[in-house]
Amino acid sequence: MLDGVLSAAVLWARQADPAAASDRWRGLYLDQATAEALAAGGGPLAGLRGTPAPLAAACLHDHGFALLRTMYGLSDFELASVALTAAAELDARYGRVFGFLHDDVTRRLPTPSLAIGLFSDGAAERDVARRALTSGALLARERILHAEAPENEPLLIAPLRLDPQIRQLLLNEPGVDPRLASFCTLRAPRPQQGTLAPEAAARLHAAAERMREGRRLRIALAGPSGCGQDEAADLLAEWSGHPLLCADLRAFPHASGDPALLLALLRREALLADAVVRIDNAETLAPELHPLLEAELPRIAPALVVATPPGSWLVPAAARAGLAPVAFDPPDAVLRARCWRDGAAAHGIALDATD
Repeated sequence: MLDGVLSAAVLWARQADPAAASDRWRGLYLDQATAEALAAGGGPLAGLRGTPAPLAAACLHDHGFALLRTMYGLSDFELASVALTAAAELDARYGRVFGFLHDDVTRRLPTPSLAIGLFSDGAAERDVARRALTSGALLARERILHAEAPENEPLLIAPLRLDPQIRQLLLNEPGVDPRLASFCTLRAPRPQQGTLAPEAAARLHAAAERMREGRRLRIALAGPSGCGQDEAADLLAEWSGHPLLCADLRAFPHASGDPALLLALLRREALLADAVVRIDNAETLAPELHPLLEAELPRIAPALVVATPPGSWLVPAAARAGLAPVAFDPPDAVLRARCWRDGAAAHGIALDATD
């Protein structure tokens, strides 16, 4: 669909300037006739009279684009602009087409001016389209795509670039956003041996059922470490049918980037992957980062599981954020015996009561 739009634009540009295709220096100089046409309001896309609706409709057949429309309510123009920007990441030939349409062989990335020319018609539509690509509009505010204008250059001719996280989504690249990779992993739930205390297992199973019904979940695994929290997070993800996005905040201070941005990216990673988020070692965060994390806790979806050791600042913070506590006490003798028996059996060792 995008190829069709660009083909029409190239055809119009060639008709408007028949010598363009055979001019080996086109894009490196400006002749008098072209300058007069530009001054009169012409240009390579003037009169194209495009509409973004067909391309936006085609985009919705793709999971990534459909997810962006659902998450952010993108307009047809915004969705088409994302597709235009993604094209440059998919195939190098688009760069040459963009250079031709820009009348500048050095400009191989799409620009707001190109998107406006392709997907809007009339002064009113062009004004709406222009505002959609400004730095304060939805696409830039939600870090979907942005125009990088060099100093002293207008935004209209600045290259459009996808956020790396959105690029990974649309290109179906594996793994988490590189900016999160130092402290986050995304994986499938690991098989468990069922060594949780019965009460905790029952509460988690009920929570997983609610999640399968489409409800958001907030759970605090309250208790000393090593009492089954690891197993609980995997079981909740397994029972609810979601992957697990694990964030170990011990490594958070060593991640490069603004802490607020990293937490916002973590929140969006969970939405894009439709994952259960497990946060560990939040008690190690520097005190000045506590309010930042607490503010993010209610916003993480579809499910959040946080380990809260006794005495941690996170215990009251989790309660204020609406996380339901599930107690994880040290296992009693019966549960410890079962752990030994099941663990040994997994390695082909049979233990009797005396053992």
